[in-house]
Amino acid sequence: MRARLALALATILALLSGAIASCDAEGDGGPVVCAAGTQDHDGDGICLAACSPDVCGPGACDDADGTLRCDCETAYTGPRCQQCSVGYLRFGGADKACTPSCALTACVHGECLDCGATIGCSGEDGPTCVCEAWYAGAACDECAPGFVDDGKGACVFPPCDENPCGPGECTQTETGKVCTCPPAYAGAYCEVCNVGYHADGDVCVPD
Repeated sequence: MRARLALALATILALLSGAIASCDAEGDGGPVVCAAGTQDHDGDGICLAACSPDVCGPGACDDADGTLRCDCETAYTGPRCQQCSVGYLRFGGADKACTPSCALTACVHGECLDCGATIGCSGEDGPTCVCEAWYAGAACDECAPGFVDDGKGACVFPPCDENPCGPGECTQTETGKVCTCPPAYAGAYCEVCNVGYHADGDVCVPD
């Protein structure tokens, strides 16, 4: 009698909590027969939701211990793997898959935009790097056409084929050659002595 009362109470509690329980045909306290879509794998007489092909979305479902649990893929989270994990977004619409966002995208020399998720862009949906001047590439880690790596990770104008800067250093820019003069020299081509210096033969020396 007590066993039947305990089972009845468990059944009422299960119904109130959203679980589904069903007694055997004779109602004599025998094994519970669960409705379609539910299970009682732990044998406690309470039928809970069972795994089905889509119940965990992109995750894996496990109800072996009587409670349905979803093991989500890295990009997903939530009880049924229905939400994007931190660092992932749905680009192009709520029905799209969760993919890495700018939070997981490196733009070495540029700014990342979550196009199609948090901002509208003219290009394809997804994290997009907008590179600083002189840089290019998907991650802005390459030199743009007309620029070269200075050996220290920065892109610069290439050196001049011919150096018209005398003792100075020549750089080829978009608008022409630019001379960078040593402290003792001045002028567009480092052709004169700077203030505080005077010529001594072919070189400028301090006054």
